[in-house]
Order: sequence, then C-alpha cells, then structure tokens
Amino acid sequence: MFGNKIKIFHSENSEAPTQREGVAIVLNARYLNVAEASAEEIIPGRALQVKLPCQGGSSRTVLCIYAPTSHGMEERRLFYNELRQYYENRPNFPRPHLMAGDFNNVEDSLDRLPINNLPDPSNAALDELKVSLGLMVADGWRITYPNSRDLHDARCLQ
Repeated sequence: MFGNKIKIFHSENSEAPTQREGVAIVLNARYLNVAEASAEEIIPGRALQVKLPCQGGSSRTVLCIYAPTSHGMEERRLFYNELRQYYENRPNFPRPHLMAGDFNNVEDSLDRLPINNLPDPSNAALDELKVSLGLMVADGWRITYPNSRDLHDARCLQ
C-alpha cells in the first residue's frame, strides 16, 4: 500500500511478538533519506534507536522507548537504569538527540488524577537517564504551562 513511501523500523517482544510490548519508528520517504537510515535494537521490545542521515553528512538519532507497566514503578525504574547502563557501557555509541515513546509515568503531581504526591522512583531514574544522555530533563509542557491542569492528552481531544 505504501510501497517506497515509508520505512518502518521495529523491535518486538521475542516471546509474544504480536501480543505485548514492541516499539516502532515510521519514516516518511518524502521528507527523509530512508535508504540510508539505520536502526539499533537497544532492549528488545522496549528500546530502539534510529539514525537518520541529514544534509551535509551529519545525522540525527532518535531513541524510541516503551517503558514497562506490568510490575509497576520498580520495573520501570530498573528499565530506565538498564537503558542508562547500556549507553554508559558503550562510550562510542551515538547518544540520541531525541527520546520519545510511552514512558508510562507521570512526572509532575499536578498532572495526576487525583493529584497526589506519592513518590515514583522511576521518575528519578528517568531523569538520570535524560541527564546521562545530555537531554532536557524538564517536561516541555510543564515549562510552557507551569500551573495548567488543561488536558494535553491528544487521545482525548475532540
């Protein structure tokens, strides 16, 4: 259907490839040089990094993640630590310019319903990961709207 218009990189759960977990990055060939794009599976079914060639010979990398939820905050914390250690153990491996995906946590108590200040140790581990990768630690929405409780989940917008 899409022919040469898109390129999809994906990483699946090896035990249940169509039932749980999995990450994917879809590239539009109209806007990107997909022929020279490449992917590296970091954690199967959970983390995938894609390298995108840019004009002038440079490149950009995108890390796509799907953080665990099954066993709660501790499993998420361990996942973020494992991801951080992956990069720390590979000093010459390119760091992502952008990290996106489903983090399965709420960083700011203002965004929780109902609002509560219960600690989530996975938030600190996520922040440590972002710092180690040289990424922005703060939530961009929260910086722009520091006191807003307006709905910002696109799935719920009409």
